[in-house]
Amino acid sequence: RYKELLAKRAELQKRVEELQRESANRTVSSSSERAGSPTRSITPVQTFV
Repeated sequence: RYKELLAKRAELQKRVEELQRESANRTVSSSSERAGSPTRSITPVQTFV
């Protein structure tokens, strides 16, 4: 039973590392996009409301 928990924990750690890498890549790419167009994403929401 303990080995099963260790195996699951290892899998979760791998997933977390992958997600962290993806989120890091997203924040880098999205931050550059936001700097160029911060108002574009806001205005359509206001118009719909």
